[in-house]
Amino acid sequence: MSWTNEDYLTFDKSWNKHNLNVVAGASWYYSKTEKSELGAENFFDDYFEYNNMGVGTVRSKVGSDYTDNKMNSYYARINYNFDNRYLLGASFREDGSSRFGLNNQYGFFPSFSAAWRVSNENFFENAKKVIDDMKVRLSYGTVGNAEIGDYASMARYENKRLPFGKDMTTIVTLKSMANPDLRWEKSRQLDAGIDLSFFNGRIEFMADYYHKITTDLLYELQLPSNSGYEKTMTNLGKIRNQGLEMSLNTRNIQSRDFLWTTSWNYTMNRSMVLDINDNIIGKWGGRIEEGHPLNALYGYVRLGTWGTDEAEEAAKYNKKPGDIKYWDKNGNGMKDGEDQDYIGNGAPKFEMNMTNTFSWKGFTFMFDLQWVYGNKLINFTRQLMGNRVTFSNAYADIPVNAWTPENQNTMVPSLRLPGDGYENDVDSWSCEPGSFLRLRNIGLKYDFSSRMLSAAHIKSLSLGFNVENAFLITNYSGSDPEVTSYDAVFEQGVDFYTYPKPRTYSFTLGVNF
Repeated sequence: MSWTNEDYLTFDKSWNKHNLNVVAGASWYYSKTEKSELGAENFFDDYFEYNNMGVGTVRSKVGSDYTDNKMNSYYARINYNFDNRYLLGASFREDGSSRFGLNNQYGFFPSFSAAWRVSNENFFENAKKVIDDMKVRLSYGTVGNAEIGDYASMARYENKRLPFGKDMTTIVTLKSMANPDLRWEKSRQLDAGIDLSFFNGRIEFMADYYHKITTDLLYELQLPSNSGYEKTMTNLGKIRNQGLEMSLNTRNIQSRDFLWTTSWNYTMNRSMVLDINDNIIGKWGGRIEEGHPLNALYGYVRLGTWGTDEAEEAAKYNKKPGDIKYWDKNGNGMKDGEDQDYIGNGAPKFEMNMTNTFSWKGFTFMFDLQWVYGNKLINFTRQLMGNRVTFSNAYADIPVNAWTPENQNTMVPSLRLPGDGYENDVDSWSCEPGSFLRLRNIGLKYDFSSRMLSAAHIKSLSLGFNVENAFLITNYSGSDPEVTSYDAVFEQGVDFYTYPKPRTYSFTLGVNF
């Protein structure tokens, strides 16, 4: 069950060339979820189904759940423009959420904006023959993030079944430590942009530069076992994101029967971890570490394999010829976490998309291209297949290139029996370029003319054929570079037996009477 109540007032005033709009209001939101479940087995008859659960002689599940959350907001927004040339805006929000600690449930989020429509100035008249619209924009504001669980700031417990003597018993254990100071995650962002239109809208261009600082990131921190708790929700760190976004829309050819349009966009983002409270958070090759990108990938540096003439040196690391040889970064004569090094960035240097559409006498043909460049991926599937090849599936080239006394200059270890063990840590050998070019969509559609359909009393009729994920060009050895096995920010770019994107063929028929 949920409900929302919003009350607001508006004020509009125009005089001479001045225009003013003011909105002020408040909103309240409440959501509640209740759940009960009961499972039973071994019914003498299925006639009653779930309406008589007591007939089942074996009770398999009994449970219930209740969650709720509340939000309260107060806001005001002011927009002013003079002669549609100079535009100013400001907004102020005070948001409160029951998800945060009792000491910090409310957050204040202001924002400001300004724009100048240069094309409406008198001095711009001569340029309007080419540039029919030009506007420059600047904004700065703060937004909040409350995307956490309903009781994330509170102490939580859980039931566990443990053996007690000869029987199993249920105990209650500590799970999550309370954090009454848990507060809103905040992002402060500066934007500067320009909008241009040429030749009566035939060419439209937009560019935006942004600089965003995110503080008090919401993170579920794992606690040491001696604390008595598993984890706690906390605020930590400061991250900077800055980048450029551009788009270009053009009508390349336009005649009575033929139209060709192109839509192009470009995005580039550079992230940097400025502060993480001295915490290094990592799993499957990803880390958040001060002074490095948000999507940094870490792992051991694989130098190759130990040769027969290196048997004595390999023994110092409890290895033998044919085993993987790693860089001993700290020179302490053993493989440990301090030997891991930065091996790549999981975020691309840029991404571009281009859509072309051709229309001619009822026919419409379109294709959509996607180009991602400059990112790295951890192909953990290949890592495991290459390190335990005798008892798991493997790429065809891995057994061929495995170490043998005759083939010692290789990155692939020798074939071992399962009992010999294997390396399962992320390393530089599994870090691959993830750039790709994909035809995301290609399709053809025909719209029948109204003259052809009038006799059948049909308003419109169309037939179409479409292919999604038509082709992929990449040097990545895995099934698909545009996949990730995990959702966490610092675990992006990890391919661990991930299913690739499917290719989809579809036929469409649209009829409107």
